[in-house]
Amino acid sequence: MNTERKNSQAKINANMKYSAKTYKRIPLDIKINSAEILKEYCASINTGVNTFIKEAIKEKYLKDTGNSIDL
Repeated sequence: MNTERKNSQAKINANMKYSAKTYKRIPLDIKINSAEILKEYCASINTGVNTFIKEAIKEKYLKDTGNSIDL
């Protein structure tokens, strides 16, 4: 078994530090059945759930405010 790391620990730590400084995590609770439906739908359109949710937020924000938002 090859246990060689793709990135060094320093690189991993630098990425984690950058992410912590740049992004804010927002927990989202949805019903289990809805999560499964969303996951299946996203798979059917070849996109991730996170990407789908971000795009939906961008569209709603643009529609409501007339401004774009970078997520």
